[in-house]
Amino acid sequence: MKELAEAVTNLRKHKQLSKDDLSQLSGVSKSLIISIESATAKIVAPDVIRKLCAVLDTDHEYLLFLADRLDDSSTEDKDLVKVNRAEEKQELLRYLDFIHSDHTHGYL
Repeated sequence: MKELAEAVTNLRKHKQLSKDDLSQLSGVSKSLIISIESATAKIVAPDVIRKLCAVLDTDHEYLLFLADRLDDSSTEDKDLVKVNRAEEKQELLRYLDFIHSDHTHGYL
């Protein structure tokens, strides 16, 4: 869940949202958002991930993937499981780091 925690935190900060803001906009409790971002949430339901993604403007498959919950999602999502998860997670985290670094020169 560490990758999910980092992704949600980075996406939330990129949108300049507080945890309270994210909670209000998504309908997900602040306590659950805190648990997700601190990587203490054992399981995060796919519907919670979809609510967060709607506010964070990211594909739900991406966060489902990081939460290792693709197996619990739709048949379409399950097709994405065929990729090498460890390598794909690292690539996605590198991308998140890049878009939040100075390399974007303010284009985001």
